[in-house]
Amino acid sequence: MQVDATLRSGEAPASCDGLMPLRERLMATVSHEFRTPLTVIQASAGLIRRRVVGLAVEDRDRQRLLGSCERIEQATTSMVAAIERVLLISRLSAGEEPHTPRATLPGDVLLSLSADLQASADPPREVLLDLSAAQRVVWLDPLVLRQVATQLLDNAFKYSPPHLPVRLQAACGAGQLSLTITDEGMGIEPEDLALIFEPFHRAAAVRDLPGMGLGLPLVLQLLRLAGGQIEFDSAPGRGTTVRVTLPLGSDHPSDPDQEKS
Repeated sequence: MQVDATLRSGEAPASCDGLMPLRERLMATVSHEFRTPLTVIQASAGLIRRRVVGLAVEDRDRQRLLGSCERIEQATTSMVAAIERVLLISRLSAGEEPHTPRATLPGDVLLSLSADLQASADPPREVLLDLSAAQRVVWLDPLVLRQVATQLLDNAFKYSPPHLPVRLQAACGAGQLSLTITDEGMGIEPEDLALIFEPFHRAAAVRDLPGMGLGLPLVLQLLRLAGGQIEFDSAPGRGTTVRVTLPLGSDHPSDPDQEKS
């Protein structure tokens, strides 16, 4: 049986309303303290990797050392990215991040980030784009749009088979931008739908996959910043469709073509 669930950013459960103050401060403090040593480890691994190339050692040993350095760099890169998400969630929850709408061409923003994500995906992924209705200049925060779409596309890649495409559709109208991302992946169990915005929540079916459960909490806070909404339509084994709406501002510059993003 298909389960339709609508979770709007203004109607999330109290537990998803941000972390309790003490826990939130602890997370932000620990994350901030971890960021510097992780960056040092990452830089040191890169330096060692470059030095290994010139070492007078057997090729087999050189390849083993290079492989170890690469794994260290990949692991620290993932940890630094997770820490940045924690810190951004904390700043958004505390109202410390600015909301800066400006003249933006949503189609170009989404086309660019889709190309970036496909280029870095391993294995390669196909994204079917329908952006024709989003190819006009509107007034919104392009960073919010890019962050939200990036997190949702990343989830669609992560939780669907690599040989199946992900669909991205966007349209501007009626004073809002609508964004729809559809995958043909594992879907979401009904009991997990009520917890998807809970920081660090991982459904049992995905606990063996990479991730820390911070992508959707970040999306929620970004949408609250911009006054947006989000809906999920998902069923186990039948994929997931996520619909996002962002309100469009009415304060346009005199020559918006000068400020396209």
